[in-house]
Amino acid sequence: MARFYNDWLGDPGIEVGDDGWNDLTAEVVGRGKKFYKSITVPKLQKMAINGDYHENFCYSFQFTFPYNN
Repeated sequence: MARFYNDWLGDPGIEVGDDGWNDLTAEVVGRGKKFYKSITVPKLQKMAINGDYHENFCYSFQFTFPYNN
């Protein structure tokens, strides 16, 4: 979702904060490959405006298990 980072912060932007951006992009990925491949800036904006995504705690999973190379 890095390709949409500038659109998030641009004009008119996607009105979500840092946590909301993580939640929104995780929702897009979580809906599957077909949805992910079809996402556009207007669709992301609409999801943000309508609250069509859920809060998640993906950021905490990186600390759940020890990291081994």
